[in-house]
Amino acid sequence: MHTLIISDDSHRTVMAEAVAEHLGSIQIISVAEIEREGFQSFTHLQKPDVILSCGAIAAPHAVAFKHLLQGAVPTVSILDPGPDLDFFDLVIAPNHEPLPRYDDIFLTTGYINKVNPDRLNRAKADFLTGKYPFLEGLKLQSPVIALLVGGVHVGDDVKEEDIIAIVETLKAQGGTVLATTSPRTPLKISQALIDYLPQPNFIYDFKRRAINPNPYAIMLSLAEHVVVTGDSARMVSEAVSSGKPTWIYAPEGRFFQYQQLHHSFYAAEKAGPLSAFDPKRTFDLGLNEAARAAEYIRKHLLENLPRPRELQSV
Repeated sequence: MHTLIISDDSHRTVMAEAVAEHLGSIQIISVAEIEREGFQSFTHLQKPDVILSCGAIAAPHAVAFKHLLQGAVPTVSILDPGPDLDFFDLVIAPNHEPLPRYDDIFLTTGYINKVNPDRLNRAKADFLTGKYPFLEGLKLQSPVIALLVGGVHVGDDVKEEDIIAIVETLKAQGGTVLATTSPRTPLKISQALIDYLPQPNFIYDFKRRAINPNPYAIMLSLAEHVVVTGDSARMVSEAVSSGKPTWIYAPEGRFFQYQQLHHSFYAAEKAGPLSAFDPKRTFDLGLNEAARAAEYIRKHLLENLPRPRELQSV
């Protein structure tokens, strides 16, 4: 199967790629290319089996390609496509966001992402062959805990006091902390990690990017537990998708925006609140919403099997 992705050149494209990787070959055309060269420049392309776009910016361009192909190709939007909603055959949306009014919505728990145990195992193989030399001198002590830190978000931001509270919990566990920040993390929060995290630790500052390649996948791969700040729905989704016991920092009295998502993971035994950290607790590990969405597309759009009456998230 061949998938055409219409990209807005943002992080959202990764979500479309994560689904398309489970369907077969992929071609990506950016909105910038389309606006620069015009649709007629792409009439020679291999006809896709499905068109994917992600978000409202790419949506009208995906619809235009559908019209160019005379409506013969199923067209899927990941996230709400905005005013072009009725032109899509399927919308894939996370269950923690306001949903568009549409009959064919496939719900995911959290954001679709590329994190899964197979990808993490490949990262660990790269680590064993020396791809991450900056980690080789770090003597890992169990438990190894990956700490994923967000920053500035709608609702409430991660503050220095949050880093101090997280560190107090982690100190009680001993072991090694592998911490990473995100594009939204202020430098003062990165500095707080440096100031307060006990040794041994490793900190990857996303904004400074002083080392390459980005060790995000290997940090998740080496981790025995993952701790994530609850302000970032994307990081929370990736943490749970890692297949590792996940603990969400979202203390009472703070308005981290994605509390509905947190509680859906708690209810499904996919994660627990950091305040209840218990290294012996077991979870229902494993979440691969990209694969599940791809399977739905294959069966019900490409093979035309009957669709279930209600599309529910797991």
